[in-house]
Amino acid sequence: MKISVDALKQRADAEKLIIYSLESSLYQASVMRQGEEYFLCDDHGELLKSRSIIAMQEAIHPLFIKDQVLRHYSAYDEMVGCSAKGESNLLEVPLGHSH
Repeated sequence: MKISVDALKQRADAEKLIIYSLESSLYQASVMRQGEEYFLCDDHGELLKSRSIIAMQEAIHPLFIKDQVLRHYSAYDEMVGCSAKGESNLLEVPLGHSH
């Protein structure tokens, strides 16, 4: 599901900001609201993308979301020829606030 940044600012009920590291310096973001994940989009419904973590955090300003993390799914196993495991190789790092 998607939610526009403006709609998110009006509701102010986001519990967690998740910034996904997609590739070298390319990020997308989602928020958790009432146990559901919503990807952030602009007013035209296009997913927000950024080349900066700080810029992504500032896109939700002045809304304050206490819990902010950077998520990255590693492709390392595939790159070295290992078979896919049943376990996730998700890396989640807590982030500080940009303001």
